[in-house]
Amino acid sequence: MARDATTPTGTGFTLGYDKFNWDEHPHFITEDISEPARVDFGEGSKAVYALEGAQVLVQRNREVQLATNTYGRGRAVYIGGLPYSPENARILYRALLWSTGKESLLRRWFSTNPNVDVHACPGSGRYAVCNNALEPQDTTVFTGDGTGFSLTLKAGALCWFEM
Repeated sequence: MARDATTPTGTGFTLGYDKFNWDEHPHFITEDISEPARVDFGEGSKAVYALEGAQVLVQRNREVQLATNTYGRGRAVYIGGLPYSPENARILYRALLWSTGKESLLRRWFSTNPNVDVHACPGSGRYAVCNNALEPQDTTVFTGDGTGFSLTLKAGALCWFEM
């Protein structure tokens, strides 16, 4: 059989086909990250690439650090590494909501500021809003019905509210 420039040689991927999917896409998971390029993935993972059809959310030096994929009715999230920080906790929370198809629950017992947590205690009929930072923080707090209100908290403040 005669070979021409379009006939693949050997096995695996050809030189004419880039197996790597590098294009970064906006996504629900990274929606409130101001600079995805600055997300701390720790050491991350090396030599990871996204399959065709996957959505790369963040890549560093052509190494995928955050990606999503769907299959059938399922959803998957790949995270190369995620040391604790308030921003990374937010990424993980959003990834869990997206992977379970529950994005609509984001603004329930939620703060728009990653440094502020909202803790609902339905048994007591109360909820707490906690500033985990060493500086005052402004945020919008969303309650269980999705309504929100603005709040300014002093450094390290913990405020209790009735449901």
